[in-house]
Formats: sequence, C-alpha cells, structure tokens
Amino acid sequence: MLNAAAGPLQFIRILSVFALLALVSIGAAGVAAMMGERLRGQGVNVTTPGALVRGAIALEFAMVFPFVGWFIVLPLIAILAFGAALFALLRWTPRDASAAPRAAATANAPALGDARQAT
Repeated sequence: MLNAAAGPLQFIRILSVFALLALVSIGAAGVAAMMGERLRGQGVNVTTPGALVRGAIALEFAMVFPFVGWFIVLPLIAILAFGAALFALLRWTPRDASAAPRAAATANAPALGDARQAT
C-alpha cells in the first residue's frame, strides 16, 4: 500500500484506513461501555462514567495478554467493534427476543371472523 504511486488513489487508500480505524474506535468505546454496564450490574456501585472506565480497563487487560490477547481477543474485539459502529451509524437495533415467539403465535392463531364461524 505504501509503495503505490503518490496520487489520488493512495490518498483514497489512506483515507479509507483512517475511516476504518475511526469506526473501530467508536465501536470499541461502545463495547467498553457495554462491558462497564455489565460489570455495574454485577453489584459494583459506580457512576455511568466510572462504569465506562472500568469496562475500558477490562477490555485493555484482555487484549494485553501475549498470544491469547493479541491473536484471539484483539481481532474478535476489532470485528465486534466495527460491527457495533456500523449498527450505530445505521441506527439498527436488534429485535426483542420475546417478540419473535409472539409474532409466530399470532400468525398461527385463527382470525376473529374464523372463530365466530366455527361456533
């Protein structure tokens, strides 16, 4: 990538790498916030910013361990963070887990008019 001729193509490549790193950084902040909230739910009494800091520290400690952190945790967190950033930019939220069984149950239930005709 760095050996490419200088010009607009190299500028676009460098800009895309910076954009990707920015997205991963935003997503990693979201992952750290989620980890902090889950740690907070375990009984640790801290404020929301304190939970974010604790989540970020836990995430950093997970990635600093040799081999496991570098080659397993870091790539997984990078992929997870990129996906979280894309979901945040697209404003996509996961569907409620209890909504799917209710939708299936109402799809299989007889219509109101059908129930009257059966009686």
